[in-house]
Amino acid sequence: MLAQSTVPALKSGVTFSARTLVAGEAPISLHLSDYFEVPGVTGTVVQFDTIRGKFNAELLSADAPKTVTNFLNYTLRGAYTNSLVHRSVPGFVIQGGGYWLNSSTITPITTDPAVQNEFKLSNVRGTLAMAKTAQGPDTATSQWFINLADNHAALDSTNGGYTVFGRVLGTGMTIADSIAAIPVYDASSQLGSAFKEMPLTGSTLVTANLVMVHSVRAVPVYPNLADAGAVLTFSALSANTGVVTAEVVGSTLTLRPVAAGSTTVTVAATDTNGNQAPGQTSFAVTVTTTPVFTTQPAARSIDAGASATLTVAATAGATLQWYRNGRALSGATTEGVSITSMEPRWAGLYTVVARSGNAAARTTPAIVGLLLNEGKVFGTAEEVGSNIPHPNGNIFDQVLLQKSATTGASAASIRADYAQNQITRTSFIGLNDDIVQVEYSGPGTLSILMDSVSGPATPTKYNQPDTQYVRGHASIVITGANENSHVSVFTVGKLTAYDPTGAFDISKPISSTNNPANNGNPIFKSGESYDGMAIIARISIRSTDGKFGSIRTADTLFYDDAGYVGIYAPGVTVVDRVVIGDINADGGATPAIILGGSPAELTLVTGGDLHQNNGQPIQISGITKLKFQAGTDSHGNTLPAQKNQGILHQNGVNVTAQIAVNPQ
Repeated sequence: MLAQSTVPALKSGVTFSARTLVAGEAPISLHLSDYFEVPGVTGTVVQFDTIRGKFNAELLSADAPKTVTNFLNYTLRGAYTNSLVHRSVPGFVIQGGGYWLNSSTITPITTDPAVQNEFKLSNVRGTLAMAKTAQGPDTATSQWFINLADNHAALDSTNGGYTVFGRVLGTGMTIADSIAAIPVYDASSQLGSAFKEMPLTGSTLVTANLVMVHSVRAVPVYPNLADAGAVLTFSALSANTGVVTAEVVGSTLTLRPVAAGSTTVTVAATDTNGNQAPGQTSFAVTVTTTPVFTTQPAARSIDAGASATLTVAATAGATLQWYRNGRALSGATTEGVSITSMEPRWAGLYTVVARSGNAAARTTPAIVGLLLNEGKVFGTAEEVGSNIPHPNGNIFDQVLLQKSATTGASAASIRADYAQNQITRTSFIGLNDDIVQVEYSGPGTLSILMDSVSGPATPTKYNQPDTQYVRGHASIVITGANENSHVSVFTVGKLTAYDPTGAFDISKPISSTNNPANNGNPIFKSGESYDGMAIIARISIRSTDGKFGSIRTADTLFYDDAGYVGIYAPGVTVVDRVVIGDINADGGATPAIILGGSPAELTLVTGGDLHQNNGQPIQISGITKLKFQAGTDSHGNTLPAQKNQGILHQNGVNVTAQIAVNPQ
């Protein structure tokens, strides 16, 4: 309860930690109220501004609620502005709140009804209490006094006890003691009996000699922008402003990086009477520069079994980490990554992140694909059927993904019999347990890499007890393609599956008499719920002539939480069409539709809205219009056209309004 015990301090367990910033990037802000406190102060604080300086007092509403309310009523309406300390008894009390200076006239403060006495706390040194008359305990109105000494013997048992409702904070009693040291005169003959012990700075009773209280007002502990008054003020000093500047506004410290280097920033919390918080308030700040890549990794098409090295060069001193499809490659922290024997599992989108302190830079993704120059299947897959005629007139070769018994990985590269105008279909189970079909035709090699691999096992949603599938999350890399190459992704559904019963003819348009809901293929389980959408992560394409036939993924959701999500085919113009079901990036992933060009208004989003879970903009190129229209899932269910919910960025510029074509 005593005064002079509540000086500023660092909060328990809180220290200023070293900071690393990046030159030229955004400053950081520290809220200094998170670091400093005035220990034990929980109540409203009022600040007395006197001719001898300022001091603060905490009001103790838990002990004297009515008295605190009464005092604040006077304070809030400015009743104590230009008021007087009209009584001083050195070694006992100084007293004010009864009179104010109206021009040059000492005038009684207009009082409210007397407040009920709430004596509870003892009148010890540094406490703020209410004065009252000899007429009884409940006679206090506006006048207050500060105990200069331990006065409990004289005041606690007199007239019902004098109500203590506050305490002077920090070293504020030095101000009260300074006022008490001012000479005291008997001015009762001029002003009345209340002025028998009146402090005056000079021997004559003139305005200039009055002991004035300029104001009494409630103040916050921490400074803010709206009010300059507070118990604490903060300051900060950077030892080298050429490295970082330190600016305090209110309770916020802003550190602004200037140039690479190291310095020390010292923060001070000072109360009204000049007391500073002790302890460690200095901390190191290092400013780094964003690394720069002088060599980007190059896209590669690597023959099966061949060796290759991917290289990158960055600012000296930067630490490097290689990624494939957004996942860090273990141990790949140098300027080169070597592939000793190219396999399907090494295909993917390669990026490198260079870090220097908190600064980081990432390379442009490089497509690394496998070229299969002979054979149809390479890797963990098996051709289980060849030259299969389809009612739509196409001839298929059927491939099933498998899993390595030694590594547990599932990755395969396949080719289509382009000379025979055939399609290779590769099947696996997707994350939603639907069977996913990836069809490829034309020149080039398509590689499928699976994450979150399980199986092989019989499908849970389909009647295929004799067929086992690998389940997982696929990424597709196509290399060696040209304008005659085509890829499509969908699931086995009542719209896409052949019906041996003839109830639905897959080769004919949907109509009231040719409804996929009637598909009688026994592969479908009665009462089973099918998603009807394939879930994959990405399709990356390299072309030998800068062109690609078509990308048909109307029944596909591109989803991942790392790397690029969607279609990545820089410099590749799609000559027919691009159809996308939806793209949704999560976590740290980057949604993308990167092309070299596409047919006007034939880049379609069917049934999706491009909403991104992580809020990231969709990176686009090579698109003049992105049209949102209705579609169907793999079971023939209509997917209504949605309005675009994504933000489309091209070269860092928001082009949503120019590119997105919403349904009418």
